[in-house]
Amino acid sequence: MQISFLWYAALLLGVIALICTWYRLFRGNSITDDILASSAVSLFAASWIMYIPEEYFNDIPASANGLKEFESLVTALLRALNIYSGNGYERVAVQGHPVFSGIYASTMALINISLILIVAGFILKFLDGPLQSFRIMAGRKRHVYIFSECSEKAQAIAETIPSGSGMIIFASTGKESPHKTYLDAVNAVHVPDRITKVIDKVSKSSEKTEVFLFSEAEEENLSLMGEIINYQDPAANGKIRTFVSISKTPWNMYRERITDYFDKTGNIINLVRAEENFVCNYLWKNSIFKLPEKVCREKKEPLDILMIGMNKRNLELLKTLLHLGQMPDYSLHITVLDQGSSRGVLKREMPEVYDSADAEGDAIYSISYIENADCKTDAFEKTITDQCPGFTHAFIETGDDMASSELAVRLYTLCSRRQKDDYTIHVSLRNLEIGENWNQDIRTRVRFSGSLKEVYSYPAITMSDIEAASEKIHYVRYPTGDRSWEAYCTNEYNRHSVYARTLSFKYKVMMIDKFYHSDFSVTQNDRRWKIYEHMRWNMYTRTQGYTAADGSLLQNGKLDRKTKDAARVHPDLVPYDLLPEKEQEKDGLELNEEIIKILRA
Repeated sequence: MQISFLWYAALLLGVIALICTWYRLFRGNSITDDILASSAVSLFAASWIMYIPEEYFNDIPASANGLKEFESLVTALLRALNIYSGNGYERVAVQGHPVFSGIYASTMALINISLILIVAGFILKFLDGPLQSFRIMAGRKRHVYIFSECSEKAQAIAETIPSGSGMIIFASTGKESPHKTYLDAVNAVHVPDRITKVIDKVSKSSEKTEVFLFSEAEEENLSLMGEIINYQDPAANGKIRTFVSISKTPWNMYRERITDYFDKTGNIINLVRAEENFVCNYLWKNSIFKLPEKVCREKKEPLDILMIGMNKRNLELLKTLLHLGQMPDYSLHITVLDQGSSRGVLKREMPEVYDSADAEGDAIYSISYIENADCKTDAFEKTITDQCPGFTHAFIETGDDMASSELAVRLYTLCSRRQKDDYTIHVSLRNLEIGENWNQDIRTRVRFSGSLKEVYSYPAITMSDIEAASEKIHYVRYPTGDRSWEAYCTNEYNRHSVYARTLSFKYKVMMIDKFYHSDFSVTQNDRRWKIYEHMRWNMYTRTQGYTAADGSLLQNGKLDRKTKDAARVHPDLVPYDLLPEKEQEKDGLELNEEIIKILRA
């Protein structure tokens, strides 16, 4: 007996439904409720359709024309439902065609197994909700970390949060949920809700709540920041600290709103420039100062830095080196090999940072900036030999891992030929695996850093190490506590200025230990330390785009805050000797034993 077309059509529809279902389930990183629901419906429909031919071709005649088709549809539906009523699975067979029957029955079995698995997935997701809620209820009295979404940046932060320190929550609305495998790996939970609602659920009873707005889109981070500012609940006051990722937005654009938010709630919002934080943290851990056995007062120790490439990271590095290099007994020279032409950009961002300055009390440095540098031919080695043969540290960041690696090897080869042994090459790589298998002799001279997990690590984003020291230094300056660290931190310029100061003091502690036999009274008795601290502040403020205040902007010899922020001017950007006596005294700082211990660590 020939097989009817209806059997072939039902089999084809079943196979299509099965393939489409598994393709939808495995094509992405996450399985949403919509995908599960549509897959379950299509598989059940396929199971129903595949029962229809057997019912249609059975030997029971219909009582009237047209009723047989209807009876076949209804009976097939009952048989499809019968599987889930506890009566078991009924195999379909085509009489006289064992091979086709086997294929047909196998397809139906796979469809029903798949349907059972999807239903089980629904049940697990249903149970997962109460389980997540239970975990939140159990852990909300601890430290809570909330992320606005599960972006790569957010994942990097979450993975570097100290293990067991608190609960990690990923919030999201209208986005794919984090993969459960990843959530389990970092011991996190997912709450599919607006971030302010998640904050409302946990912050009132948590010990402390840290919120991370690290979407790939800066405008979305700022929009969510606005929602958090508008969310105010007295029960959560003083418990929430929010970190907002920005790259283009000026700090002072939100200063008033952030300050007002803190004044009303006691909660803190910090704007984060990841590249700046990374550079500061890297220099906190990796010294750039060579400490000779004996310092020569008549001749400054050269601090000769080579930078290859100009981009966001190297720009932040240049800014940091300019103020960090204002150090007694050292003379800073920076050579920049820019394969592009960004010198004009630097001048626009830092109008009072010139090619050189040599005025003790104001600033001492020199910059040799070479645009359109040829780093691909032998001209590269000649430029190094001519411009900076005595460099002690080279920082390479071209934006291309392989190009940066190649330049590091060429620079290492050049130094080996010249038998140079007092240098370190720092290479920024997005993929650190590139340098893992390099020869050990090269790796002793080359340091690799700059992966996404380093730039967006929890210590780098929160500046936790530097902040711990900065807070103690702050309370040395304000021992009565009348100016809290939290209030001070609402001003981004103040916060980052103090971080820069702390970084500088870490190096000064190293130098005093080495050159002055740990006699820290020198910072009070030797006027040079006050002068160089003012020089450091001068350069820091200039690298932030500030210029000296024109006399026409002053009112009664003073400059109001709004004018200072809007015009980016400061009245104290003058040589040390021209400062009022009160401002001169601010540049001194007593280092007590507790602070010294932290800075030595």
